[in-house]
Amino acid sequence: MTNITYSTRVNARIDAVAEAQLRYVTERTDMTVTDALKTAIGLMYEKVAGESSVPSAFLQRAGSFVGAGDSGKPDGSTNYKAIVAKSVAAKHGC
Repeated sequence: MTNITYSTRVNARIDAVAEAQLRYVTERTDMTVTDALKTAIGLMYEKVAGESSVPSAFLQRAGSFVGAGDSGKPDGSTNYKAIVAKSVAAKHGC
């Protein structure tokens, strides 16, 4: 059985800073532009894929994500409606 690999041509616009960085990387590493871009995409993919594979890490980064984390209120799960109503009333001067 023959393995068939497909490649995609990418045409991208980059600013002068990114162009200088790409040139620097290719000159310092003797990589082709194609190899440098493939490597950069692979590194970014690993970073993004790694972030989404740990749900608790996402919730920690999200900060004030609704329904996540510790509010510091021991009765938050049982009295959340009253807590939210009080917060909304204070915010809107009701």
